[in-house]
Amino acid sequence: MCDDSQGFSRRRSTSFMGSGRKPKNIVRAAVAAVAVVALLSGCTAAAPPTEPEPTPPPTTATVGVVGQFTSFNPETSQGATHANLAVSQYLHESFAYIGDDLQVTGNTGFGEVEKISDDPLTVVYSLHEGRKWSDGTLVTMEDLLFGWAVNTGWFDDAAYNEQGNVVSGTRYFDTAKTESLNSDTERAEIDTRKRIMTVTYDDPFADWNRQWLLDRPLHVVAQKAGVSAGDILRVIREAPKGDPEAPAEPNATLLAAGRAWSTGFDVDPAAPDLSGAVSNGPYMVESLQSDRLELVRNPVYEGANYPAIDRLTVRFFPDEQSQLDAVQAGEVDVANLGAVSEATIGRLESAGAEVLTGARPRTLSLIFVDEAERMDDTTREALMLSLDRKHLVEESVGGVNADAAPLRSFISSAASGSAYRDVIADNGSPGDGPDVDRATSLLDGEEPQVRIRYEPTDTVAADLFAEIARMAEAAGIDVRPAGDDDQADAELVSADVSGSLYETARQRVTEGAGGVDAVRALLEMRRSTDPEQVIEVGQDVDRALFDDLYGMPLVEASGVVAHSAKVSGVSYTSSLWAAPSQFWTWQPVK
Repeated sequence: MCDDSQGFSRRRSTSFMGSGRKPKNIVRAAVAAVAVVALLSGCTAAAPPTEPEPTPPPTTATVGVVGQFTSFNPETSQGATHANLAVSQYLHESFAYIGDDLQVTGNTGFGEVEKISDDPLTVVYSLHEGRKWSDGTLVTMEDLLFGWAVNTGWFDDAAYNEQGNVVSGTRYFDTAKTESLNSDTERAEIDTRKRIMTVTYDDPFADWNRQWLLDRPLHVVAQKAGVSAGDILRVIREAPKGDPEAPAEPNATLLAAGRAWSTGFDVDPAAPDLSGAVSNGPYMVESLQSDRLELVRNPVYEGANYPAIDRLTVRFFPDEQSQLDAVQAGEVDVANLGAVSEATIGRLESAGAEVLTGARPRTLSLIFVDEAERMDDTTREALMLSLDRKHLVEESVGGVNADAAPLRSFISSAASGSAYRDVIADNGSPGDGPDVDRATSLLDGEEPQVRIRYEPTDTVAADLFAEIARMAEAAGIDVRPAGDDDQADAELVSADVSGSLYETARQRVTEGAGGVDAVRALLEMRRSTDPEQVIEVGQDVDRALFDDLYGMPLVEASGVVAHSAKVSGVSYTSSLWAAPSQFWTWQPVK
C-alpha cells in the first residue's frame, strides 16, 4: 500500500530545493504534477474491505436408538442398557473399541496396550500426552488407576449366593459384571512421568486385550462423592486387597466413591443433570430431553477419530417399529434396524434409504437335552444327518441376507468376521446337506420318536421346527413338539454370541454343554494369551461338542442397517443394538 504523505514530501523537497517562496499558481501546478506522477506510478487509494464469507451452517445427522437413555455410566448394573451403551460410543473412547465385526480394534490416537510378558501375564497401558476430558481437565494415569480399581473389583470382599446377591462383605462398585474375570492381578502400578500403567495378572487370561480400564473421570467421581481425588487414590495405592473369606470393615472413602460411580451418573430426563456428561471422545453433550440427546463436536478432542459431522441428534424410540417408521419417514439418518423382513427392505429402499445387510450374533441351534433319560446317540446322529441345513438357512433368512450360510460353530458366528472363519476352518463341523441314506442305515428299521421344544411365538423357530419334522420323516424319525408336561429330547435354543471366543465358550460350557473334553479345552482357552492359540483351542471346544453329539448349529440371524442419502460412509455393523461404530467415517452429503 502507498503512503501518499511520504511520497508527496519527497517530491516537494526535490522540486523546491534551494528556492524561496513561490506564487500560488506554481504551487497548484506542482500539486497537479505530483498527482499525475502518483497515478502513473500505479499508487491508488485502498480498496474497500470485502465482505467476509458467510459461515456455513453446521453439518448434522440424526441417529436412531431403541430404548430410553437413563445414565452416562453404562457400566453399572442398572446402566448397562442398549441405549446407554449406544450413546457412550460417541462420548467416550479408550485404548481400543469393538469394531463392526465385534473384534477388538486398537485406538492408536489415544494410546497403546501391549503384552510384554506371558509368564506372568503382564500388560502395559501407554497413554498419549495431552488427551483431555470435555471440561478441559487432562486425562491422567490416575484416571486409569481408578478405572483399574473399578473394573477388577480388587478391593471387594463380597460373597454371593446362587442368585448373585451379596450375602456378606462389601461390593464397592456395582458393575454390570456379576463375576469379574480379570480381578486376579497384582496392584496396578503407574508411572506418571512415562505415562504408563502396568498390570500383572496372577494367571494367564485370554481376554486381556479386552480390558481397557479407562472409566468415568476421577475428578467428577470425587466431586460427586464429596471426597478428594487424592483421598481416593491414596486408598487405591494403600488399602489391602479384598478377601471374601475374611471381610473387613468397609472403607468409607471407597464406599463414597462407589456410590457416586454406581448412581451419580444416572439421569432423569424430566430434570436432566449434565454434570455426569463429561466425556473424552469425539462428541460432547449439549442438551438432553426425554426423547433425544443433542451432541456437538468436542472442541478439546485430539484423538484419531475426529468426526466430519458437526452435530449428532440421538433419538430414542420405545420399540423397533417406531424407529423403523421414523427411518421410512426420513426423520432418522442412521439406524441399526435389527431383523426385518424382505418386504420391509423393499419399502425402505422405495423411501430412498440405503440398506446394508449382514449377519447378527444371534443364533438358533438344535440342542439335545441330557436331563432325565438321554436319547441314544444313534437317534441323535440320524436326526442330524437328516437335516438339510442349507435349505433351513434359505427358508429363514435367505431373502434378507444373500450371504447367509449354515452356522458351523457353537461358540462363534459369521457376525464375528475373520475370527469365525478361522474357527470353522478346522473345528469338526459336519457338512451342510442331508445324508438320508446313512441316517436310515443307522436306524436299521427303527422309527424313533423325538420331541422337540421350541418357543411357538418365535416365528423363525416355529418355521424351522416344521421343516425339521418334514426332513426327519424322510429318515423314518417321528418329530413332534414337546408339550409343557412332556420330557423334551431336544430344544431349539436361541442364544447370543459374544465377539470374545472365550466368553461365549465359557457360557456354553457352564450351561452344561459337552463333556470332559469340552471342559478341559475351556480351561486351556482361559489361559491362552496368544490370539492364534485362542482360535486353536476354540476349535477344540467346538470339536468336543460335535463329538459329544451335543447338538447342531443351524442358522444365524440377519440384520439391517439403514441410512439416508444425507450421510455417506456408513458401514454395516454386526452389533445387536448399536449404530455402526466407526461414525467418524460418516460424511455429510450436500
